[in-house]
Amino acid sequence: MRLLVDLNLERIDGAAFAVAQLARLSGDRTRDLDDDVRSLAADALKAVRAPDAWLRMLTEVAVLEIADEARVLGDTLPAGLQLAT
Repeated sequence: MRLLVDLNLERIDGAAFAVAQLARLSGDRTRDLDDDVRSLAADALKAVRAPDAWLRMLTEVAVLEIADEARVLGDTLPAGLQLAT
């Protein structure tokens, strides 16, 4: 997580969302990151003005919003990848 946070989150498309997803609370103590790591992630997300919903995922177990769910499930192709027709 620290390596990802140390990158320029504004410069890398999707990096801030990846940090939010990695640090989000699941409600399972064995899967959730410790408080110090989540705090580091929260500070990085605040620095890039991430949406409040992403920050909320770090402090409470929350259901993904529709736009974020579509982003996680991947309705789009990665940059540079094209489907052959």
